[in-house]
Amino acid sequence: MSRNFSSFPKNRQPVSSGTLSALIQLQRQDLLTGLVDVSYEDGSQALLFFNVGSPFMMFFQNEGNWRKVPSSQWSDMF
Repeated sequence: MSRNFSSFPKNRQPVSSGTLSALIQLQRQDLLTGLVDVSYEDGSQALLFFNVGSPFMMFFQNEGNWRKVPSSQWSDMF
């Protein structure tokens, strides 16, 4: 697997955990396909992929290393 994903927009804004939950819920209820990209203050990052509103894959990056996260651990990431 590649160590780097394609670049994402740099105009990110901090959001609360409640807002993040709302964004994820919108993905689900509107049956959207795409990803939610979460950057943490410590420099780590999570990517949660959706297909027609269903989350199906998550990756987590810390210190430049990406790993696939089992679905049983997704709630721990947020």
